[in-house]
Amino acid sequence: MHEKQYAEALCKKLGQENYELNVFRQWRHFEGIFSQLNLLFWAFWKANGKINISVARLGVPVLLRNIFNQNKVYIVWHYYSNDDGKSWFLRQWYQLFIKLARSLPKEKLEIVCVAPYWMNYFKNALGLPNLVYYPNLFDADKYIEFRGMKKTNKIHFGQVSFKNNPALYDLAEKLHAQGYTCYFSTNVKENAAKFPNYENTYFEFFEDYLIEMASSKFTLAFPNFAEGWNRVAHESFLVGTQVIGPKLGGLGDLLSGANGHIVASIEEAEAIIINQEVQLINYHFLDKFGENMD
Repeated sequence: MHEKQYAEALCKKLGQENYELNVFRQWRHFEGIFSQLNLLFWAFWKANGKINISVARLGVPVLLRNIFNQNKVYIVWHYYSNDDGKSWFLRQWYQLFIKLARSLPKEKLEIVCVAPYWMNYFKNALGLPNLVYYPNLFDADKYIEFRGMKKTNKIHFGQVSFKNNPALYDLAEKLHAQGYTCYFSTNVKENAAKFPNYENTYFEFFEDYLIEMASSKFTLAFPNFAEGWNRVAHESFLVGTQVIGPKLGGLGDLLSGANGHIVASIEEAEAIIINQEVQLINYHFLDKFGENMD
């Protein structure tokens, strides 16, 4: 979604009316070396445009395909973490991409970052030049109608994902004992389930998801590694629900700008919920977030 949005914005700026979007994101292409090689060959084959926009994982074949021509490459890199379970192969692959990216001029390569945190990290920690900032943008007007909904005794724990901090399940047990209803959201029907202390709630329609989140007292955003941004936290703010989370990766930028609850531990999050601590959401930051993007 973010890559498509960036492509549309870039084409508009350059006066290009048409572009080709290729999506190849079945999980089977990430399950083994041979499957990944198939994906890399596909990226090499498709990266034949005057301008090529790709994710960092496919950066090496896209750059190699265009290193001796006049084409330009934009690599959208959401995050880089050593704690997200990458295989040895993928770690080495990213190191190859980093070395290649350091050697290329701006005329050949620009790396698109989704948060100020990652611009600083890529520049200072990885020594990468040619960085450009383009955040995850949302049409805030679509969310305004959900603000001001009556809050119920529910706590949104974010989406069902391997990214979630395991300590959230212990927190769900404590909050359930305090009379709160805790739920994870999902748009995958097979993930729906009820457990003693929480529920995985399936939302077939996006509007139902927004209504449920807007009527919750808090949304928790506790990824177990520094990710690029946090869509659930962003949408929670937009519908008027407080977000609690750590100053971690791009999430920290979002929490700071929107005036969320920044905590250092799950225990601090529990105290905020029990004490009903409320902060004014910075809607000006959220509503004006995407304006004047060059």
